[in-house]
Amino acid sequence: MILLFDVVNTSIKIGLAEGKKIRQVFRINSVSNMTPDLYAAQLNQLFDP
Repeated sequence: MILLFDVVNTSIKIGLAEGKKIRQVFRINSVSNMTPDLYAAQLNQLFDP
């Protein structure tokens, strides 16, 4: 499984790929005053079963 990131000005797209197939895609809005800890918390929520 490969974790993919596409970071642009307005959003961050996160994908999970297996082989050549993308299995799942998530999107987080980019906020200029958001700390790395808050981004990490959002990522943890996405992948927490």
